[in-house]
Amino acid sequence: MTNGRILRFLLAADYLLNTFMGGWHDEWVSTRAWRMRDKSKFWGLMRRSIDRVALMFGQKNHCFWSYVSDQMHRAVPPEQR
Repeated sequence: MTNGRILRFLLAADYLLNTFMGGWHDEWVSTRAWRMRDKSKFWGLMRRSIDRVALMFGQKNHCFWSYVSDQMHRAVPPEQR
């Protein structure tokens, strides 16, 4: 598998996981964790956990930036925005 295919597979798995957890089918777990952070202790913990792991890969405030990216529709190809 090429790197592009692996990344697309991981993103699809993220969408699927969020859907299994009762979320929207086109929202990432990170985006949902940011959106729900103040509404649920579980999602607040998820946001902190995801952000800590992402920080090890050099991504500060990952959940926030995932939310911003989702709001700007950056996950879809430019011709579909």
